[in-house]
Amino acid sequence: MNFRKSFYLGLIGSLLLLSVQSCDKANLISSQDANTITDIDGNLYHTIKIGKQLWTVENFRSTKFNDSSKIPLVADSANWTSLISPGFCWCVDDISIRNKSGALYNWYAVNTHKLAPAGWHVPTDSDWFTLEFYLISNGFNWDGKTDSNKIAKSLAAKTDWQENTILGSIGNDLSKNNKSGFTAMPNGLRDGIGILSGPGNESLWWSSTASTDDTSTTSVHDTLTACIRYLGGLQSDLYKLYGFKNCGFAVRLLKD
Repeated sequence: MNFRKSFYLGLIGSLLLLSVQSCDKANLISSQDANTITDIDGNLYHTIKIGKQLWTVENFRSTKFNDSSKIPLVADSANWTSLISPGFCWCVDDISIRNKSGALYNWYAVNTHKLAPAGWHVPTDSDWFTLEFYLISNGFNWDGKTDSNKIAKSLAAKTDWQENTILGSIGNDLSKNNKSGFTAMPNGLRDGIGILSGPGNESLWWSSTASTDDTSTTSVHDTLTACIRYLGGLQSDLYKLYGFKNCGFAVRLLKD
């Protein structure tokens, strides 16, 4: 897998997979919402209501924080690697696809808490678990069952993913994807040594939760990592991983 190969080549440590945990069943309702929001750059985002959560459908792509200050654009791999401050880049270093794929931010940009417009935020690890639990509990697994995490197809867009023949995977029969309306595009990532990889087969998003603040596991936490979510074209589930803070991943926004 491209993501794992580049991750292991560029970073010290390993990725920890975690299972889905239960969330409050009081949050269960499902409908679509036609509202839109606009960031400080004037970019328009559609929204989708999943349970009681309202998510942006597109990945975030602002070049400025919500206080109008610029987010540094870092295209050079060496400069990206050494960052311990906010930075972003375009997917596959191509600004022309920003409307479809969004931008890639490091966690230092996320941790400023200045990305989202007023009334919105970068989802916490708990917010992501709420989404997962709702989809699993309400028949969004590819096989309709509610006994495990098989929600990847319901989150992934019907286009751009590499096709395969693995039953239940995102890439198997794209016409059956996106039941939830989340419309995840396979925009790839930028790893800790600045390498851009994974377009067509991977999608990753930050949470605003640092690994040291994660209460969902008793494992040893790393101050250099934060909780992320990963979709792979060969998989049927949405993974929780720990991503190194100097990597570049996508960002979705959630209404407060």
